[in-house]
Amino acid sequence: MAGWFEGTSGVLIGRDAMQQDAPGCEFDSRDAVEAALNELSCPIIADVDIGHTGPQWTLVQGALACIEWADGCCSVVQELR
Repeated sequence: MAGWFEGTSGVLIGRDAMQQDAPGCEFDSRDAVEAALNELSCPIIADVDIGHTGPQWTLVQGALACIEWADGCCSVVQELR
């Protein structure tokens, strides 16, 4: 992983507008993400309202973000330093 996730306290994964898993495929895109990130010791939240499928939240590149997720509700507070 080349150090990309050092210090990471969580990972958000948005929905992909082009995501179409092959019918009958036993290994889908969610399985691929879990396999790639399973060694991280932080929460991973998938199907978040970011990415290429609306509704879309705007996340500022380089901003620090505080994410609160509970009971299917989420809030995001971003801060530029």
